[in-house]
Amino acid sequence: MEQMIQFFAQKEVLIILLALFVILILIYMLTRVRVSTTRKQLKELEVLFNQNKSVPLAFKLNKAIALAKTNDHLIEQVSDVKAKYDSLDQDFKAMAVMLADIEDAIIVRKNKQATLWYEAAHEQLQQMSVAVDDLDALLNGILEDEAEQRSLITKLKDEFRLCKTQLTNQKPMYAHSLETIEAQMTNIESMFSSFEAWMYASEFEKA
Repeated sequence: MEQMIQFFAQKEVLIILLALFVILILIYMLTRVRVSTTRKQLKELEVLFNQNKSVPLAFKLNKAIALAKTNDHLIEQVSDVKAKYDSLDQDFKAMAVMLADIEDAIIVRKNKQATLWYEAAHEQLQQMSVAVDDLDALLNGILEDEAEQRSLITKLKDEFRLCKTQLTNQKPMYAHSLETIEAQMTNIESMFSSFEAWMYASEFEKA
């Protein structure tokens, strides 16, 4: 026991022990920094993933499919877009699993593995972002007629509201033809309702 105390009391041994302690502290701090960095990178991936996921591709695709049912010239184009969407949807599912794997690797301190998966996921997400933008542009092109019609009908509705307001404020001026005007307005409101029904059914030619 006394020999052991004398051994650890030697200057060289104390220096070695101190050096080992410092090295352990540095390793611990470096590991913490790496884990923190990887967690931050994972959060960035999740933000990018959610941004891409939030693009309403499924909603637009459903409208395009409905439109193709009444427009034969769109069938092939919409079919191609749907195939691209299905492929992209599988990529999203695979990416969700990959992000979960990265998080698990961080939790169990497999930082090297987490970093490798991060690099692969980052590259794949960049490619997916391009695919999402391209698919969104294709769908917007298919639905362009609907967008133009909705823009036009919105302007007409605004003008119609102004006319109704003017009629309400100045009824005495139109007393002699008020019944005819109100009948026409009722007819216009019915036409607006028909427009919405046709648009809902993707019957844009009728609208």
